[in-house]
Amino acid sequence: MKDLDLKFIKDLAYFFKTELKLRQATVYRSIQRIKKIIQFAIAENYLQKDPFHLYKNKKYKAVIVYLMDEGLQC
Repeated sequence: MKDLDLKFIKDLAYFFKTELKLRQATVYRSIQRIKKIIQFAIAENYLQKDPFHLYKNKKYKAVIVYLMDEGLQC
């Protein structure tokens, strides 16, 4: 728990992107889940400070392509 700092979180996000080849949306969700666990650890006094204090998670906005009426007619 003592090794959990900002550098570890950034390295973990980098690992998710490069080694596991996860997309940004998946990395975002994974980091959010870890953040919830860290918040619980702080509330239960397992950690003294929040390592996410200076971390900014990048949210990915997917581009949605809709079918037009012309594309639906055969």
